[in-house]
Amino acid sequence: MTKEIVLEKVKTAELLSEISNRGFISTKRDLIMDRTYKFPRKYKSYKIGVVSDCHLGSQYQQISLLHEAYDIMLVQGVKDVFFCGDMLEGSGKMHRDQMYEMFIVGSDKLCEYAIKHYPAREGMTTHCISGN
Repeated sequence: MTKEIVLEKVKTAELLSEISNRGFISTKRDLIMDRTYKFPRKYKSYKIGVVSDCHLGSQYQQISLLHEAYDIMLVQGVKDVFFCGDMLEGSGKMHRDQMYEMFIVGSDKLCEYAIKHYPAREGMTTHCISGN
């Protein structure tokens, strides 16, 4: 007589126990996902950097981490960095308390701040993709 297992109702531990009872060996291991795409050898490798959402002008900005990221990318040989939106904190009207989280108010002042403080490294170009 064969014991039928209904997978929708069985717990993982019970399923592993049943598999073991039937003579199969199972092991637990961490899931490792390779998130890289390997181009065919005919293509030259090319590194890019991607950053986003630094919200310059917000009291929560992490400008030192942004500079550190650029330093790491420079050492890694990155020539092009793509900034994928929300470089500035904005107008202060996006959500109710946003105005109170800003230490710079006004578009001109935010732009001047970004020009002065956004990381620039010799040999690297930042390409901006606008956000909301």
